[in-house]
Amino acid sequence: MAWVEKRGTRSWRVRYVRDDGTLGSLPGFATKRAAADHAEDMESDQRRGNWIDPAAGRLTLAEWSVPWMDALDLAANTENQYRSLLRNHLLPRWGDVAIGDITGIAVAAWSKKVRATGHAPASVATMVKLLSMLLADAADERLIPANPIRPSRRGRRRRTRAPERQWATHEQVLTIADQATALGGAWAGTLIITAAWTGARWGELLGLQRHNTHLDDARIVIDPDHGALHEINGKFSLGQPKTAESSSSLL
Repeated sequence: MAWVEKRGTRSWRVRYVRDDGTLGSLPGFATKRAAADHAEDMESDQRRGNWIDPAAGRLTLAEWSVPWMDALDLAANTENQYRSLLRNHLLPRWGDVAIGDITGIAVAAWSKKVRATGHAPASVATMVKLLSMLLADAADERLIPANPIRPSRRGRRRRTRAPERQWATHEQVLTIADQATALGGAWAGTLIITAAWTGARWGELLGLQRHNTHLDDARIVIDPDHGALHEINGKFSLGQPKTAESSSSLL
């Protein structure tokens, strides 16, 4: 339900009832007709079920990020990464901005500036992805009409060649392992040989222990729940490997 009220001598506003029963207000209409037209559009959208309370979009990103993070069910290391990105990158720029005021153009300009400061493209892409996730869920909760971040075709095409990967030969790996053993001990050489022949990630290598690893048909089988070492807020703990493939076996 929406109706029109006069404000002062030259201004009109639209009053409406929110879903929770409280009253909302949209001021600033120069004529009664303009306010009435807006009220009619609002009631029409309400009947169709696609009306969004304008006040909902005034929630800042900092305010929205609190319940958003609380609702996520993530691995501890992933949650730690999200909180770090929010704290160090998203909130300093967007924390005080209303989620309804964030635009795709503004985000594209910001990501360009962040890349120019020396951050890796992959890191910037992760920042933008996290911001997009926040806004996509805000749209699902009907706080904003839609997620403003969309794949962009702006800018020049970059035809950069990926650098050719350098692979060590068996002889080179054994030479490096011998040198590591001489400097650090047998464990260092064993770690290098294991990494070279299995392709395991660093956390998976450090998580290899007798109680969570066993050999099966010449394969190293990693425990799916405690097969990788994670560092979270300066503390180390065993947890799930990064991918399901890693939690099965390594050659």
